[in-house]
Amino acid sequence: MPHHRTLKMRLTTLGIGALMPWAVWAVGLDYLSGADNMLKYAALPVTSVDSAQPQAMITLSKDHTLFFKAYNDFTDLNGDGVIETTYNHSFIYYGYFDSFKCYSYSSDRFVPANRTEDKYCNNQWSGNFLNWASMTRIDVVRKILFGGARSIDDSTAAGGGDQNLTVLQRTYLPNDAHSFAKYYNGPDIAKLTPFTDISTNKVDKRENGITLCNTTVDILTFSKEMSPCRIFALGLSEE
Repeated sequence: MPHHRTLKMRLTTLGIGALMPWAVWAVGLDYLSGADNMLKYAALPVTSVDSAQPQAMITLSKDHTLFFKAYNDFTDLNGDGVIETTYNHSFIYYGYFDSFKCYSYSSDRFVPANRTEDKYCNNQWSGNFLNWASMTRIDVVRKILFGGARSIDDSTAAGGGDQNLTVLQRTYLPNDAHSFAKYYNGPDIAKLTPFTDISTNKVDKRENGITLCNTTVDILTFSKEMSPCRIFALGLSEE
């Protein structure tokens, strides 16, 4: 009978960088005229005059699919002609976590512990792996536009014990089809998670690997019996 490991997902990280569809229009450069127009063009930035105000438009859908998982495991992410059906360590997954940092879980949130050059960690969570496992599309959009949704954003020197602390929190996921699970059974699992005794090659495949489930539950009434989605680390037990 598999044992259950339960984990609440709150995210803390620094960093940014990703792609999304957008379009930019530049308008009216009337001051570029006459024989000296190239001289003016070289001397002045193209957006430095009132008649050439930069404008940007973001073409973004506004529907419930933004709350689906960001990495769906049936997409060719790196353009090599092979579909990524699970975590691919060579790919840099974008999200609230820094892919080149290791994280520990403390005080109900993931906290950056140290940097890593190869995205692998020792007895800690890999930020790259956590991005693959937990990010939704709207999280990625929010990270691009304004750095992510903050549950704590205190950069002042006064007021409580969370001074100079920023905590990013994954979006609300209702307990329906928007909740999702990510399964991984790679040989490097001990370098991506703090678990060193997860089986990966047992005859009974149900006892191998780790499944990370993502949903939102009421922490006031949370329990292992009530939770519609959990982390399953088969072969492990933590009360």
